[in-house]
Amino acid sequence: MATAETVELGPPHFPKEGSITAFNALLPQIRKKLIVMRHKHGKHDKDYFASVAHLTDHELESFDASNLEEVRVGTTAYGIHILGKVRLPKVEDSYIHVRLYVGEEDGQKVYKLHSIYLDKDGRVVLPKAEELAWFNE
Repeated sequence: MATAETVELGPPHFPKEGSITAFNALLPQIRKKLIVMRHKHGKHDKDYFASVAHLTDHELESFDASNLEEVRVGTTAYGIHILGKVRLPKVEDSYIHVRLYVGEEDGQKVYKLHSIYLDKDGRVVLPKAEELAWFNE
């Protein structure tokens, strides 16, 4: 299992082709997970999505690869781990952090969404200044 101790992340940088390809492959899953998180957690704790509470689900998930503004990448023996900072275009200074994995099975690339970051204060939507750092869940 990958952890902050076992994956050395490179410095933050603008996304390159490999990160964009992985993001595009997982875009439907990222959008779906974000909306599920909103409905599941947003009912009980309004802080999770407070800054985007006025948006419809469709507006919340209106991001695409052009909104992937920063990534950090780490390589292990079994694959590539990508942390991405995604701008939510309908609200100023609103971002989500995603953790993606690119591996190989039977000679084919496999893309997996590991998680969307939820910070210690219970926020999913973060300001741009929030550092893109390793997270498990």
